[in-house]
Amino acid sequence: SNVLCEQHDDVGLLTLDACASVPGLQLLRRSDRLWVPVEETRRRHDGALPLVVMVGDTLSRLSGGYLPPCAHRVVAPPAGERIGLPFLFRGRSDAVLNTAPAIGAAL
Repeated sequence: SNVLCEQHDDVGLLTLDACASVPGLQLLRRSDRLWVPVEETRRRHDGALPLVVMVGDTLSRLSGGYLPPCAHRVVAPPAGERIGLPFLFRGRSDAVLNTAPAIGAAL
């Protein structure tokens, strides 16, 4: 298999991933459950690589599921090496997440 990192959601609030110059990061499209290669999407007119913002499990929970987590995986590039450098924002490990009162009040 060419999968380097199996399908997963990130645990934290957000993951910021500046796309690598070689393909490998794939997002799972919810509408048809197909893997979409991120680095092969349309580039900006100036050639800059896009910044991918992925919702994590914690933010999904805080939003009451309104923002679903972003399932993704990494596959081996066709040639060469792929170096990814994501920034995972997790917040404080001792924070208490209790969204029930706020969600109940909003309904």
